[in-house]
Amino acid sequence: MLVSGSINMNGGARFAGNTILASGSSQGNITFNGATSTTDPTSNLQVISQGDLTYNGSANTRGTFLVGKNFTYNGSSTLFGSIDVKGNIILNGQATVTALGEG
Repeated sequence: MLVSGSINMNGGARFAGNTILASGSSQGNITFNGATSTTDPTSNLQVISQGDLTYNGSANTRGTFLVGKNFTYNGSSTLFGSIDVKGNIILNGQATVTALGEG
């Protein structure tokens, strides 16, 4: 999914396989309330935002988050993957990030 503006999703959104969510505008933001279907290697989610990204992952998620501005991590789910940010990383709640080794 590629958009020139913002992406907002509800907590029931699930992503499987190779999925890309991207917002190309520095004025566009992503609010991620979903999760991947699994946390095994069959799930490969990439979320790219030129603006801010708010991660409210509703369940454990496997993916890579690339952010042009600030990344805010809310909630208590685990992110298996990486966060690359040009701005600030703000961790709220019981955020857990587990880096994945090269396969």
